Amino acid sequence: MASGYNVDVSGDEALTRAFRRAEDDIRRKAEKVERDEGAAVARGARGRAPRRSGALRGSIRAVGGTVTADKVYAGPIHFGWANRPNAARGWRGGPIHPNPFLWDALDERRRQVEQSFEQATSEVVGMVNRT
Repeated sequence: MASGYNVDVSGDEALTRAFRRAEDDIRRKAEKVERDEGAAVARGARGRAPRRSGALRGSIRAVGGTVTADKVYAGPIHFGWANRPNAARGWRGGPIHPNPFLWDALDERRRQVEQSFEQATSEVVGMVNRT
């Protein structure tokens, strides 16, 4: 049942505009933080990746906030492999022990990534508060 009260908020259009601007600002700042921090994590992962030919290290890329290694053997190197096949020699190779170079690189920068996002968000909230 309606109570019969009417509430009029003055400045609601300005508040709506401020929130829309803040949404755009947060999106832009978050994308920049993702690019910058993704590139830093990728650099760290390249330094941690095992090196025989250098192809695995060379395949590590940051696309936005996602860091990938596009060699087919990147997954078995990172996560490990219980018993790898070796059909050319007619025997099964030994296990590949995990080397989580991507996760280690992220763990190394985790606090800096969090601080970058917190700073970007705080800047936008500060701009909204001044509006």
